[in-house]
Amino acid sequence: CLLFIFLYNLLPIFSHTSGTHYLVGASAGVTAIIIGTATFAPHYAVYLFGVLRVELRWIAVFRVFFDLLGATGTDNQGGFIAHLGGAIFGLLYILHIKGSIHIPLIDNIAELFRRKKARSPRPVRSASVNINREKPVKNWASQEEIDRILDKINKSGYDSLSKEEKETLFRAGDN
Repeated sequence: CLLFIFLYNLLPIFSHTSGTHYLVGASAGVTAIIIGTATFAPHYAVYLFGVLRVELRWIAVFRVFFDLLGATGTDNQGGFIAHLGGAIFGLLYILHIKGSIHIPLIDNIAELFRRKKARSPRPVRSASVNINREKPVKNWASQEEIDRILDKINKSGYDSLSKEEKETLFRAGDN
């Protein structure tokens, strides 16, 4: 969207058009995801229509090619320019994450989210206590106990579990 706003005010091709121009939809964001995914795993293949094997890099190349063609046309130039902006963002973001380039703005935004997340309260798990104040009853089982029960299921089957083991596994699934 930012590329569209920049080019709309810069290029003379838009000066002769009258009326209001809108950017509608999430196609620029989808293009960013397509290009970003192809940058991250270019040789990953998908099957179009279940039969045609195509690597992600070729999908990305054709997507950018068609957006370049569309941007030179007369209909919906703004949408195609926004797609190209999304493609640039997806490419730069993945290159930044891979460490190929450094974009300080992305680091600053990520740091803001980390600080906000660190300030948010975290839920606290506590053990409930019987009314008789005997031994506290835990609401969840330890990971070792769950692993032991799962190993027993793997060796002897679910029917070999005791009632308590089944109950422990059930409660662990709820938590």
